[in-house]
Amino acid sequence: MSQVVSDPKDRLSGAFGRVYVSREAVPGFNVRVVLKEINLDQQHGNQSLKLASITNEKIAARLMHFGIVPLLAYYDEHEHEKYYFVSPYFKNGNLFEAVKEDTYSLKRRVGFKMVWKTRFKIMYQIACAIDFMHTGNKYRGTILHMDIKSKNIVLDANFNARLIDFGLARELKEGDETLLMTVMPVGTLGYCPIVQHSLLKKQHDYHNFGVVLLELITGLSPSATEEGIELRKWHERLVIGKAQTSIWDIPEILEKAVDTAVKCIKSVNQEGEEKSLSSDEIVKDLTRICKNESVTKWDTADNGRCDICLVNNAIKGELNVHLADSTNLCKQPIRTCFSCMRNSYINPVQCYTCGKTVEPFINDKWGAILVAGYDEKDGPVWWKEIDAFKDVITSKVVPAMCISSDNVIVIGSGAGQTHTFKSQIDDAFARLMDKNIRTLLFVYSGHKDDSFQVGRDENYSLKSLSEKLNEWNSKDSAFEKVIAFLDCCYSEKLDLKNTLKLIQFNATSPNDTASAYEKDGSPFLKYIRQALTGLANGDRCTYKNGKCECSKLLSEDFITLEDLSKYLNAHITTESSQEYCPHINTSNIKLQDTILAYNYQYEVMFEFKLNFPGMIEHSPSILIRPREFNNFGQLKLKLATEVMKSVNVLHPDKDINVSNFAATLTIEINTGPRAKHIQEIDSVEKLVSAWNSKRLLRCTLRPLQNMGVGKPVGRCLKNVPDIRDVHQAVLQKCNITEYPLTKSDLLKYADRLIKTEKNATGHLKEYSDFLDMLSYLQKEKEGDVRFDISFFDLPKSYTVASMSIVQTTGVTESMQE
Repeated sequence: MSQVVSDPKDRLSGAFGRVYVSREAVPGFNVRVVLKEINLDQQHGNQSLKLASITNEKIAARLMHFGIVPLLAYYDEHEHEKYYFVSPYFKNGNLFEAVKEDTYSLKRRVGFKMVWKTRFKIMYQIACAIDFMHTGNKYRGTILHMDIKSKNIVLDANFNARLIDFGLARELKEGDETLLMTVMPVGTLGYCPIVQHSLLKKQHDYHNFGVVLLELITGLSPSATEEGIELRKWHERLVIGKAQTSIWDIPEILEKAVDTAVKCIKSVNQEGEEKSLSSDEIVKDLTRICKNESVTKWDTADNGRCDICLVNNAIKGELNVHLADSTNLCKQPIRTCFSCMRNSYINPVQCYTCGKTVEPFINDKWGAILVAGYDEKDGPVWWKEIDAFKDVITSKVVPAMCISSDNVIVIGSGAGQTHTFKSQIDDAFARLMDKNIRTLLFVYSGHKDDSFQVGRDENYSLKSLSEKLNEWNSKDSAFEKVIAFLDCCYSEKLDLKNTLKLIQFNATSPNDTASAYEKDGSPFLKYIRQALTGLANGDRCTYKNGKCECSKLLSEDFITLEDLSKYLNAHITTESSQEYCPHINTSNIKLQDTILAYNYQYEVMFEFKLNFPGMIEHSPSILIRPREFNNFGQLKLKLATEVMKSVNVLHPDKDINVSNFAATLTIEINTGPRAKHIQEIDSVEKLVSAWNSKRLLRCTLRPLQNMGVGKPVGRCLKNVPDIRDVHQAVLQKCNITEYPLTKSDLLKYADRLIKTEKNATGHLKEYSDFLDMLSYLQKEKEGDVRFDISFFDLPKSYTVASMSIVQTTGVTESMQE
């Protein structure tokens, strides 16, 4: 940035810092950018508010939408208390200045830039952005912006509008509609609701949006008054009387715009859900007017960029996902890139024209049947290959295919299977048919002569499989494509109807044999998995003694049939006895059908900041690659082991229960400025969502307020070697023989511990105080719960006291209110 920003005129003032604008496109982003610097050391004002602004600005990274300015990057320089945020620059500045300029032009009678249709387009785009924020999903809660104003709306060269500045934003917890605040966020004068509420709710954003509409209608500042009455308090007739009629020259349209504005402003004071306004209702009202009055909802730039991230090149022509949808009648589909498509399962892509959520090529309408063949000796090899393949195609960490685990069925007649293969595959097809599957991935790894060998005395022919697929297509025309990987000898082409599309990769031709090894497995499936995950996992290909440059063959954002073919062929041995020789069959496919997976062209690395004051010095970070865990439980175990290493235990001894320690660990992110504004990450999907939005991931012991069934909490206690003796002594004094503890026993235990150790100091007192707080929180709880208290030792004289809720009957899901 220092090379492109140097002149003082390129610097603007921000609420908590300085804003710099680049003079030219910045390498790497290839667009002009805005750099926002927040310097806590030099800026005046409330420190907690500034810290809140820093935390909340990062919320924008989780909201990729055409009506929201994307956060391209940020950097935290904690040592000097400086924080930097990078976002795209918009040529036409903010809406406040644009309205002001038009008003000045009208007074001079020299014309104006924003006609009423342009202004209505802006209203629609920001309404869509608000609706997107307010519509949570399983990866994020409802987002309240809390500072919507014309200065926080920027305009591109074509006067498309986007929201910026999430410094006052808040994210509600899943399922919540309001947030109780002891101190309300300080918004902007002229926009803040007339009546202050202690509850933050969606209607606060609608109120501010209504004021912005009044600015667009009247051309006045929100601070404008009439007889001492602020703009936002004006009644409809006064607004219409003060409207810029040179712009709003159709009375009916003006009345509708005023009606929407007033309805938004009044919504914050309405009580009762039946009266309360919704963002969906606002969007529908504006959409109806746009349609009836032929208002263009988006004016596309001619730069060929993605309309969401603004950085990557958009998917072109036939590969445009929205165009590829045969049911889509959208006249101007949104332009997206493969990166935004790849992450659409956590950040849905919405079209600005039709309002629909765009379905990517690879989505929840994909299913998979993975089959491990039978062999008394090599059977485990096939099962291992199939399990590894499932991990790859269902991974949310590296979403190459990102197929839902619920839509993936692993079957075979070995490894404890009691049902025949035919009954298993009949059941698999029946289950997937109920899920409206459009594309089926079929993988077989095992022996084959004339048929697949799927049991000791059972075979299944390729003809039977073809008939099953054809039958499915006859019953459900939405099922349209089959992708097959046949890792077996003498592979033949599936015989499918011409209404089905087929992409089939065979390990060999119909006349050749394939190889697999007890230690290394199948080279055919190995290289397919490697193609899907290699760069993301940071793995180097072992072919040619590690000198293979196969990754250069995968240079696009997606992997096609042709890419995978070249990749597999690059690993064919030159020896006479080949391990495999890929053979490809296709039918009825178009260009978009050839896309098999998303491609990562960079290494994925998760960084976790360790937060164990006193036990671990200097708060180091742990870096973990996707290949090091397949599920969230494995990640927690990996973190527990790494924490052990950080306290100089390279090989934890058998007395340290890593699993118990892992259970007490939590991964958390900040969602606001206060200590209570913390979200626990408890799934791979939430982890990836937080990582994609560039949030700081912390690893620590679970705090008491997050205790629940399956969520034990812990305390690190130092120099308390007699803690177990104290524990047993208290149990005996309370005559407690039943374990885990009942709620009443816990109260007695805590009370006795406090009295017995009333003169205790240091960590023993900390344990006593912790039990006191735990028992206090449980007094008013309902339900039959029990409590387990256990201890395990760590090096450096540390002992972890772990408390967990044991579910019996009628247990509440969590202690957290």
